[in-house]
Amino acid sequence: TGMQERYRQTKDESIRPDEVTYGTVLHALAQAGMAHEAESILDSLEDDYNAFIDRSESEEQSLIPESVVIPGLTIYNSVLNAWANSFLRNAAERSESLLNRMKVLHQTGRNSGVDP
Repeated sequence: TGMQERYRQTKDESIRPDEVTYGTVLHALAQAGMAHEAESILDSLEDDYNAFIDRSESEEQSLIPESVVIPGLTIYNSVLNAWANSFLRNAAERSESLLNRMKVLHQTGRNSGVDP
């Protein structure tokens, strides 16, 4: 996302997006029914989080840096709301797929805070 890119380029801590920032943006996207955009942000957050988890498993590092946002239940719910408000034909299937993804993340312990 633009927020992430700007932070990565500048390393300016005052503009580092956090869970509140993402939650606010995703809430706005959900209200507008912009599901593809909301899920794209979620995918990016998941990619960053998964990359950290993979690195930490190989390096035995356990502290999560502030630059990594753990996609929590609120973030997933906002994306689900975006699909609900999108009125797209495949919204139900995409929502179900996201719920299944959340179940797997919870069950595997990859992200235990997203039990649907």
